Amino acid sequence: MTKTAIIYGLGLAVLLLVLKTLEYKWLLQDISWQLYGLFIAVFFTALGLWLSGHLWPKKTTQDPFQVNHQAIQSLQLSERELAVLQKLAAGLSNQAIADELFVSINTVKTHLKNGFSKLEVNNRLQAINKLKALNIIEK
Repeated sequence: MTKTAIIYGLGLAVLLLVLKTLEYKWLLQDISWQLYGLFIAVFFTALGLWLSGHLWPKKTTQDPFQVNHQAIQSLQLSERELAVLQKLAAGLSNQAIADELFVSINTVKTHLKNGFSKLEVNNRLQAINKLKALNIIEK
């Protein structure tokens, strides 16, 4: 970044020297002040755009989310418990989870209770945070 600032400063000094030299020779005689100002504005706009592209880092794309299957196996979560916990993380109620998975609401409660026990948590928010921390669900 220091190197860029030095190059920018030297470029401005050279430009100023060139413009001052040309000012007396032909710019003021042939071109009006408005056009002279336009040239300067266009130059500094282009210079600013170029610098902004070089001073700020480019955004990098993130790798796609990958489920941590090892954590799922170590917790011994069943497929159904995992499905219920994923629906829970999506913000669904027990009844909505039951409707989507075609099970009774009591089955959903049982799966949640077993999932909470295996995750060693006491409530929904703790379960969601633990699933995110273990990379079982996307953050």
